[in-house]
Amino acid sequence: MNWQIGLGVVATILIVIAVWSFIRPQSGAPYRLTSKEAGKYGYSIWRYFKGAWKMTEDFSAPGYMPGPAPTGKARFEGQCTRVISVKRPAGS
Repeated sequence: MNWQIGLGVVATILIVIAVWSFIRPQSGAPYRLTSKEAGKYGYSIWRYFKGAWKMTEDFSAPGYMPGPAPTGKARFEGQCTRVISVKRPAGS
């Protein structure tokens, strides 16, 4: 009888994890920033603090500037994300 309860608890936990991984919100860029892109263009690090995204670090490559701030709310206060740098407009 005890092993059946344990098996039921394990099955419930696995189902909860599967459902959570399917419905959890996705944030940040629509694609992953690869090391190749980071090395070529650079990136900036943004932190969600007091209801807004603020850039904390800029690692943009020469000729590039930080990309736009992430949109939407973060999953939690203090969340950080990388944003790929964009080509600096000509003449600036």
